Amino acid sequence: VSGLHFEYVASEKKFIELTYSFYQMNQNFKSYLSQSGHEFFNTNQMEQHQRIAFVQHHLFNERNQTEFGFEAKLEHHNLKYQLYSESVSELFKGNPIEKNIYAALFFNFAFSLTDRLNLRLGGREEYFSFNESKLISPRISAHYQWSENASFKMSYGIYAQNTPVFVALQNDKYKDAPSMNAEHIVLGYTHQMNRSKFEIELYQKNYNYLPLSNL
Repeated sequence: VSGLHFEYVASEKKFIELTYSFYQMNQNFKSYLSQSGHEFFNTNQMEQHQRIAFVQHHLFNERNQTEFGFEAKLEHHNLKYQLYSESVSELFKGNPIEKNIYAALFFNFAFSLTDRLNLRLGGREEYFSFNESKLISPRISAHYQWSENASFKMSYGIYAQNTPVFVALQNDKYKDAPSMNAEHIVLGYTHQMNRSKFEIELYQKNYNYLPLSNL
């Protein structure tokens, strides 16, 4: 893993971030059937990711600020795998090579309605070349300062993820499926004490379009 990060302060109210990163992983693993001990899956995988991101932050005043930017990522996957069964020595074999381009535009706007209530609105428009899918992901959060020591928070958002290449390359039908996404709903309460802090959080996550059944 390696990367570069650059920040430029344009003025007292505006600064820019530019990031580049490179990541490569190689892995080889086998799995076996628990009862018979027969080999079930053998894979050798190489992943390579290059990512670039640009973010511009702007502070309008003490109560309002915004940020917007873009993110792009090039993924290269080389996957060799063999699938076995107890009756057939080699049931399936593959050596696919796949590239995926991910691109996203995003913005966030944080503002204060009152001295106690802060809101944050945002969203992302994302594109995955692997299955040529697009997704708009809205996000909202709120923080309310009930008292000097107590506060409440709430957030909702949709987060997208492409079908893992390790899974998708095993079946061409996955390329026609929508990208996976998850809805996050969070409610929380925080109470600050003299030397400690009490925090409780309710969290719900709904998954959509998981590649778990035949398509």
